[in-house]
Amino acid sequence: MKSIFRFSNTISVFFLFFFPSNTVIFSTSKGVTAHDPYDPTGNITIKWDVMSWTPDGYVAVVDIINSQLYRTVQLPGWKLGWTWAKRDEIIWSAFGAQAIDQGNCSMYIGNIPHSCSKRPIIVDLSTDTPYNQRVDNCCRGGRLSSRYQAINKSTASFQISVGNAGTSNRTVRMPKNFTFIGGRAEYACGPAKRVRSSRFVTPDLRRTTQAFMTWKVVCTYKRANVANKSPSCCASLSSFDQRRKANCPTCSCGCRSKTCNTRSQGNPGIVPPLMKCTDHMCPASINWHILKPREKAAYTTVHVSISNFNYRMNYTDWTLLVNHPFINKLTRVVHANHKQFPNFKTAQLMWGMKHKNAIIPSSSRQGSTISWIMQLYKDNNSTNTNTTSTSSSCTKDWCAPTEIFFNGDRCLIASP
Repeated sequence: MKSIFRFSNTISVFFLFFFPSNTVIFSTSKGVTAHDPYDPTGNITIKWDVMSWTPDGYVAVVDIINSQLYRTVQLPGWKLGWTWAKRDEIIWSAFGAQAIDQGNCSMYIGNIPHSCSKRPIIVDLSTDTPYNQRVDNCCRGGRLSSRYQAINKSTASFQISVGNAGTSNRTVRMPKNFTFIGGRAEYACGPAKRVRSSRFVTPDLRRTTQAFMTWKVVCTYKRANVANKSPSCCASLSSFDQRRKANCPTCSCGCRSKTCNTRSQGNPGIVPPLMKCTDHMCPASINWHILKPREKAAYTTVHVSISNFNYRMNYTDWTLLVNHPFINKLTRVVHANHKQFPNFKTAQLMWGMKHKNAIIPSSSRQGSTISWIMQLYKDNNSTNTNTTSTSSSCTKDWCAPTEIFFNGDRCLIASP
């Protein structure tokens, strides 16, 4: 499929309501979505462009756009589902993705559809997919970068040929009940809405075309029972002289069960645990360790490490958002990518380096802890004016992060 350039013609309107806690929670029947002060307009946008008509339907190009600043879609990848409006639509063919269930196609002879399911669920193809089954922006195994990290890897696309559907703008019907799962994160999707048709520019830049119809769906990050959910990570603090040390509190993310250390030992009746037993029982922990300063050094050196305590899950394309009073004085980072976070002078987004530490292996394998070094310019007179926390936990030689988010989830930080 030839490359095309697209004009952005999307206008999004967001309504934000602020309470004293700076957080708004919107309830739904299936869960809740929460306003994120670091990324108030972040979402997953589904764009459905009807590109041509066929004898019994149409050909559509579907884009999945990750507009979130610091949440990625990790393995096992994204899943997009919907319900057909007429209930008898089929997918004749798919390029750049596939339906996980073919459904009941027994009434067809000869030319068998790709999927006859009334509620298809679509997943991305793997990176080794043959060229003749690809489209632009496909085939990354379902992984999506955040737009702030790498905009060229934040969109996934696929093409489907839909049958038993309308063959004109008047007879075609928008799918409904969209669902989106990003790795292991759930999203709440709104209804599909018709918007201004997308426009495209040919590779030679001499001609502009447009889709016959364009529908758009917006999905926002959702966590069930946000207000009562236990953290999924914790952060411990330590220093070179060990005089200042704060471990993750006991039961930070949950408490040990009686079968915590149970091993199956070949007995099929015993299910092995999913996570390593620890006092804090967090799937992931971050350690913020202050190294011994050099004499007359104008900076503080910090060793940051992340440990994965899951037995059966790797962390791929992880991100760490750190809010620290001196982070805007960051002078050097070794073995990690980083960017100043927009609109927050004291926040920095960090993520792993390809072929080095972009993947944090499961606890059952070697290398389940990754680390890097960062240097912060030491300014004891600076104040924290752009954080969402009221205290900075700073003393003369000790300054802890005010907030840490691992893969988009807030971590419980130990008290120094």
